[in-house]
Amino acid sequence: MSRLRTSWTDLVDDVTAELVVARSRAVTILVGVALSTGALVSSAGISATARDQIAADLAASTVDSLTVSAAASARAGGAEDVFPDDTEARVRELTLVREAGRVLELDGLVDGLVTRLPGTGPVDVPVLAATSGYLAARDSSAGQAPVWLLDGSEPVALLGLAAADALGVPVVDDPTGLTVQIDGATVQVVGYLTTRDEALAASIVVPYLQGVERLGSDARATLLVRSEVGGGPSVAEVVRAVVRPDRPDLLVTSPVVALESLRQGVSAQFARLVAWIGALLLAITALLISNSTASAVTARTPEIGLRRALGASRGQVTRVVVAEGALTGLLGGAAGTAVGLSVVVVVAAASSWSVDLDPTWALPAPALGLAVGVVASLHPASRASRISPALAVRHD
Repeated sequence: MSRLRTSWTDLVDDVTAELVVARSRAVTILVGVALSTGALVSSAGISATARDQIAADLAASTVDSLTVSAAASARAGGAEDVFPDDTEARVRELTLVREAGRVLELDGLVDGLVTRLPGTGPVDVPVLAATSGYLAARDSSAGQAPVWLLDGSEPVALLGLAAADALGVPVVDDPTGLTVQIDGATVQVVGYLTTRDEALAASIVVPYLQGVERLGSDARATLLVRSEVGGGPSVAEVVRAVVRPDRPDLLVTSPVVALESLRQGVSAQFARLVAWIGALLLAITALLISNSTASAVTARTPEIGLRRALGASRGQVTRVVVAEGALTGLLGGAAGTAVGLSVVVVVAAASSWSVDLDPTWALPAPALGLAVGVVASLHPASRASRISPALAVRHD
């Protein structure tokens, strides 16, 4: 035990002395390893943070909404009463559902000639027939306007601000007396839509029942459902049976599950990207350490030869060289981890992201640097152990 302790003490002394004497070379290797490891850690952290942000954005913007429409067979046959009158009420009973509403796009299905006054030229303005729940599901509001009128059959309309501008209808607090003409029929303007959706802002919205009456069927209607964030796939599995428990085959849902697969695909692609970047940086780090160690072995040939002449074994020489590489890799990995984590925090703050500092990829970095240092030093160590004492002492 005493001999083993002495051996380790000598090894530590030799490595420390070499690093102190060759400070410039040691600092150069340390900086190189730190930069490589820091780049690896920062790339992993930034990729993980970006991945989580993208997944969250996808969940917030797409996975919380789905559409339900009539199946192709129902549309082709012009089936009536695809959606029951209490469709919204049925869907809202689901735990994860926030809002739901039906819509019929009348453009191309009826002669939607829209004018401000009788006898004037038509204006190209889309006409939608929708329930009040549809506007809520689209995160649109109409201020104090009686949106509930959309659930009846009165000849009323809500105008998007862009549609009002196109028709020359003034936007006032009280639109009483303002009308538009749709297919020659006078429709009372009851309010204006406030929405970030440009398509909806450019449209006229009339009661859903008027659209069904014009078409004679609701086979081309669409039910928009907004769920809690991430609840879309669960709602999609049951919504058809809730709407039509007698004939769920008449309905189809939008591919929300495919969007969930997209989120998983994004995560997998980012993980693959980090793996390739990490492999490249580790290879660069290993080459740096190996090259620097080989140069050091060449410069220390007389010293190594003298050690061998004084009785040092090949194993002792190998251990000294490998220990130098391991220590350099460990210290460089630790420094690189600190730098990399700092970069991740700065980038996340600058991008207004929620930072992801997962210990599963941050903590192993110093050990990874140590492992790379050991592997990169094996070949130079083998060369050093084979140096002939007789030739080494005459080395110039």
